[in-house]
Amino acid sequence: MSLYFGKDSTRTFEDARRRFAFVDPETSQIALEEGTKISISGSIDDAIVKGGKLNSDLLDMKAAIKSRKYNDYFASHPDSPISITFLQALFTLRTNEMFIKYSEALDYEKIFSSFSSSKKETERGKKHGALLASNKPNK
Repeated sequence: MSLYFGKDSTRTFEDARRRFAFVDPETSQIALEEGTKISISGSIDDAIVKGGKLNSDLLDMKAAIKSRKYNDYFASHPDSPISITFLQALFTLRTNEMFIKYSEALDYEKIFSSFSSSKKETERGKKHGALLASNKPNK
């Protein structure tokens, strides 16, 4: 389960995905899973989250966004449940001039094909596969 803490409310993952289509930079993402420890002293902005594979993947995704090295993220996270959602967000941005200008080239089909079968066979994986098949993206 992921919670998104924004300035105005607490949202579920699905609410945030519908509202933003990708991760709002004003939110912090954490995955509540076994072994996760959250330390808050003062403001939620200063919270420290440790533990859990999904939290590690989320931190790596944030680093990829900051560095704009998306291919590195996908190459090292083919089994992460976050990867399909992240690829969908980037696919949505593929025609945005600023995204094109400041991001490395992405081969969406090649990245998607590198995902494990178990991820491609999820409901989200099937939807994204169909979207790729019907929409040849700009590479």
